[in-house]
Amino acid sequence: MEEQATEDINDVLRRYYFNNKQGFQSLEKFYRTLKQDGVKVTKKKVQEWLKTQPSYQETTRPTRPPTFNTIWADFPGDNYQMVS
Repeated sequence: MEEQATEDINDVLRRYYFNNKQGFQSLEKFYRTLKQDGVKVTKKKVQEWLKTQPSYQETTRPTRPPTFNTIWADFPGDNYQMVS
């Protein structure tokens, strides 16, 4: 029973995601569309399914970790920073 329900959800997700009218959507828009049409699926399940789709992987930008610069003072007390 569980396997059949999972397969049905995968078919529904595939049908909605590859729909020509809607096209490829972000996670938020895709999830919102599913909920508006009454599909009972969790956001986590949608996210896991999207990560397995090659088209989603190709169009998603990778996130870069932030880079921080160090501020060096020539001698003690030369450079102060204040947060206002």
